[in-house]
Amino acid sequence: MKYISIIILLTISSVAIFSPFFIDYNPNLMDLSLRACQPSKEHILGCDLYGRDLLSGLIIGSQITMYISTSIVLITCLIGLFIGLSAGFFGGLFDLIVVRIIDLFLAFPGILLAMFLISLLGPNINNIIISISITGWTSIARICRSQVISLKSKEYIIANQAIGSSKFRTLIKHIFPATLVQLMTIASFSFSSVIIAEASLSFLGLGSPSNIPTWGNLISQGREVLAERPHLSLAPGILIMAVVLAFNILGDSLQEYL
Repeated sequence: MKYISIIILLTISSVAIFSPFFIDYNPNLMDLSLRACQPSKEHILGCDLYGRDLLSGLIIGSQITMYISTSIVLITCLIGLFIGLSAGFFGGLFDLIVVRIIDLFLAFPGILLAMFLISLLGPNINNIIISISITGWTSIARICRSQVISLKSKEYIIANQAIGSSKFRTLIKHIFPATLVQLMTIASFSFSSVIIAEASLSFLGLGSPSNIPTWGNLISQGREVLAERPHLSLAPGILIMAVVLAFNILGDSLQEYL
């Protein structure tokens, strides 16, 4: 299964990166005479409610989804890693403050906090990245902190400090690489949760503007004609399911391997 997941992710990523080579129609071109049309030779998956080619919309949606998810995962991993390493290694008052902040964030569902922030900032792609990043670093920081605390009690860390190695050198040379291995697994699972969060926000009208063909927006459009044109929601829904499952399987495989 892990090889299938890798193939799925490589395919989606390649399509997103080289989207101009796969798009036959302008994804922003609207033709209301083709509104919610059936699949045909000209339009393999039909058209959405704006009369735009659905396949082109899905390709552009993959590009937007990968951009948003990659940006959020990088930001949350960097923030969570830095704060988790610092809090776990140095401890003291800083560790206590970090733990209380994490507890405060985790007391509320992350998606609700993201919805609240987007409602204040306004629905667009950059605000999605900001809102989810603000609420998404806490779980990564908590895991990294726990990992660091566990590593601090290892014999080779104690021996390294006993021979006179500085705290900074111990942190960078020994604890950071060990934590980085764990972070790779966390990042894989984070991709799937971020994709679902972004699609959910767009579906509710709090993500990207409705005229941008993200996967969440396409599902939201399709629900208006779900009985007559189920493929309008099924196509982006299947893509989301496939990508999320692929990231979860990849994360499980990394966890077992590492």
